[in-house]
Amino acid sequence: MKHRAIVSIALILSVAIGIAADRAVPVGYGLVNVSAASLRHDPAHASEMETQALYGTPLEILSDSLADWCMCRMPDGYEAYIPRSAFAPKTEQEMARWRSADRLIVTASGEHHLVADTLSASPRNVVSDVTWLSILEGRKAPGSAFVLATLPDGRQGYLPASAVADFAEWAARGPSADAIADAAYAMRGVPYLWGGASSKAVDCSGLTQLCYFSAGLLLPRNASQQAKAGAGIDLADSAALRRADLLFFGEGEGERITHVALFDADSRFIHASGRVFESSFDPQHPLYIPRRVLKAVRILGTPQAAAMAVAHHPAYFNQR
Repeated sequence: MKHRAIVSIALILSVAIGIAADRAVPVGYGLVNVSAASLRHDPAHASEMETQALYGTPLEILSDSLADWCMCRMPDGYEAYIPRSAFAPKTEQEMARWRSADRLIVTASGEHHLVADTLSASPRNVVSDVTWLSILEGRKAPGSAFVLATLPDGRQGYLPASAVADFAEWAARGPSADAIADAAYAMRGVPYLWGGASSKAVDCSGLTQLCYFSAGLLLPRNASQQAKAGAGIDLADSAALRRADLLFFGEGEGERITHVALFDADSRFIHASGRVFESSFDPQHPLYIPRRVLKAVRILGTPQAAAMAVAHHPAYFNQR
C-alpha cells in the first residue's frame, strides 16, 4: 500500500474541493464480484496485497491488456491490480443504470450466506458468502423476512431482511461518532492482515476506513493519507479528543506515521494490530500499550476533511 497510495489522497481531495485531477481515463468499468477481492501491487497472486474491495464496489478499469489481470481505480482513488475473475465487467451505460437501481447494503456485522432456497439448510444451497458493507442489487419488501439480492454477475439468492438496508436510505443518513465507534467494537477479534479491508481481516487503516464507510463517509485508504484528511487536534489537551477522532502513531527518525487507531473515550482507542482490540495511551490504564501518539485528526464536523459522503460520490450515485 505504498507507491500508488500517494495518488489516493490527491484524488479524494480533488473530488472533495471540485478540482479536476490529472488522472488516467478509464478504458472500462466493473463491479467487484466476490466477497473480498484482493488487489495487488503487481499482476500476480504472489505480489504484495495493496488493499481489498467488497461485493459491489464500483471500479474504473485503467488497463485491460493482460490476460488475467486489470489495473483498476477504486472510489477512494486507490489504484492496483485486480484479477479478472474478481469483478464483473460493465459498460458506462450499465454503470449508470446500477447507480440509480434499487440496491441493498449489508449492515449486519460478520459474514452471511446468500442462499438459493430459504427453506433449505443444505450447504449446496449457498450461492455465495457475503460480508459486512457489501452492496447488492435488490429491494426490501415490507413485512418480508428475506430479500432477493442480485450479484454483479447476475446470480441471485436470498438474505435475511434484518441483515441489510436500502442503500440510498443508508447513504442519506448523517454520520454519527457513536455509530463509527460501535462499528469498530463490532470488529473486535478480527485478525490483522496487511492490506486487509473487510470484516474477514483488516490492517489498521483498513479498519478506520471501513468504520467510517459504515457511517457513509469514504476516507483515504492509508494511515499516512488519513493523517492529512481532517483537522489537527492539540495533543497537549487530551480532553479535546472526541469519539471517532483518528489517532496516529509513529516511530524512528522523522516521526514517520506507521499506525492509526480510532479514539473512543477517556484514553481508550480501538485498532488493528495482530487483531482488532482496545488499548489505552494512559500509562496508568490496564489497557496501556507503549506507543507514541504523533498526531490526532478530526473528520466529523470538519468542512475541509477529505472524507467524501458516499451519497455525493459519483461512483455510487448519479449526480445531478
